[in-house]
Amino acid sequence: MFNKTKKEKLRCVSIENFSIKSVKDDEIDSFERMKERIFKSIISLGFKKITEVPIKKANCIVRISIERYQQNGSNSIYRINRAECYTKTYDGNWITGMQEETLNLEYEEDIYRKDFLQQNSNIDFSFEYYDCYLKVR
Repeated sequence: MFNKTKKEKLRCVSIENFSIKSVKDDEIDSFERMKERIFKSIISLGFKKITEVPIKKANCIVRISIERYQQNGSNSIYRINRAECYTKTYDGNWITGMQEETLNLEYEEDIYRKDFLQQNSNIDFSFEYYDCYLKVR
C-alpha cells in the first residue's frame, strides 16, 4: 500500500497530446504507445516496478483516452490523446490529480454530435478508452 505522498505523486502523472492532421494523413496514436509513455513517466518518478494485474489487486489505474473530432466540411482531424493515473481512496473510490477527480469505471466507446459555436455547424466527437490495472511499487 502507498503512503499519502506516493499516491499524490502518482495521481499527478498525466500525458496529453493535441494534434491536427489532414484526413488522408490521419494516424491515431495507439493505446500501446500511450501506455509506454505513461509507464516511462511513472518510472521516472522513482517507482521501481509496474505490473499489470486484475483490478482487485491494482493500486493504480491508468486510463488512456483518444478523442478525435472533425468539423463538418473540414479536411482536418483534431486529436487529443490522454493518459491519467488514478489511485484508490480508503473508501474505495479511484481518484486522479490534485482536485481528486473520481474515475467512473463504467465507460463505453461513445460517438456523439455536439453543436459548435457557429450556427448550423457541428463537430463529430469520437472517444475511445482503455484502462490498465496496475500494481506499482
